[in-house]
Amino acid sequence: MGHGWKVIGRSQVSKQPCKCEQGFIIDYEIEQESDWSATNRISYDTEVQCPNKNCPSK
Repeated sequence: MGHGWKVIGRSQVSKQPCKCEQGFIIDYEIEQESDWSATNRISYDTEVQCPNKNCPSK
């Protein structure tokens, strides 16, 4: 097995309407752990769920 990172948790941090108010902007916190060392790290991801492709995200 490689010495990579695997996701052990993903939680929603915030959910706000986008500019056109047809969808949402959702921010997530992602917790990962290493296969090789006893270390965890936190990263963040943003998902835009808007059907209007011309809508600015924020």
